[in-house]
Amino acid sequence: MLGGHPEIGWLGEFEYALDLHPEEGGLLPAPLYRAWLPEDRRFRAQGFRIDPRLDTADLIRSFLAQARERSGKAQIGATFHRCFERLPRLWRNPRIIHLVRDGRDVALSRIGMGWAGNPWKACGRWREVEEVWDRFAEVLPAGSSYEVRYEDLVAQPQQTLEGLCAFLGVPYEPRMLSYPAWSRYGPPDPTMGAKWLRRYTPHQLAQVEAEIGEMLSQRGYPLSGVAPRRPTRIAKLGLDIQNWAYRVRFRVRHYGVGLVGAEFLARRLGLRSLQSRLQRRLDGIIERQLR
Repeated sequence: MLGGHPEIGWLGEFEYALDLHPEEGGLLPAPLYRAWLPEDRRFRAQGFRIDPRLDTADLIRSFLAQARERSGKAQIGATFHRCFERLPRLWRNPRIIHLVRDGRDVALSRIGMGWAGNPWKACGRWREVEEVWDRFAEVLPAGSSYEVRYEDLVAQPQQTLEGLCAFLGVPYEPRMLSYPAWSRYGPPDPTMGAKWLRRYTPHQLAQVEAEIGEMLSQRGYPLSGVAPRRPTRIAKLGLDIQNWAYRVRFRVRHYGVGLVGAEFLARRLGLRSLQSRLQRRLDGIIERQLR
């Protein structure tokens, strides 16, 4: 939607700008960062030039500059799903949009992507990321961030985008909603909100809301009314096994047993060159599926 605005270019997933840097501060040394970049699927897909003369911070900023030049637009933005507390290491006073969604629906999305095998395992990642956001938000300058609720965006897209555009200092443009013509995403669908009401069993809700119910309430999402109940130690073991089995089946179904098995063995045996080649084959399948 933002990339459809005539004044805003959008880079999409820019995780490789933040992922590898030390948790305690600083940035990965430039030679190590340059050597790693070609291994990242998202970086390869975007085809940016790597200038060997630049240090890590300037190199990362150069990718945004290249994206802005390609778009021919005045502003450029990018998407991060994690590690956003590291943003101040690279940019002074960035304008940050916090897109928040009901964690019960996020868990369903993670299962659909093959990243988790049951709602209890899937919802924990949402809570972890939102906890990082809460700590990060406490130190942000006033007025530097803006929250968008996913449910508002799909139910009232124009009204929600008008508020967002005001935060970014640009007028709302109807063409922001024309993105289905040039992307793989469909138009806003209000039924994508509160999918958990139709998809969860009471037992699953009891487990999930025991895990993330407090944060759901803090975010303004009403609870189901089912009494929360944490899984027992034995139940947790069963959920862990179910999670592992689902993820393996998902990978085999999408990539084939031969490729999945070969990559697993290469990784376990430390055959880095072979693992890299196999991972690129996996990445190629992912890219084709995304199209």
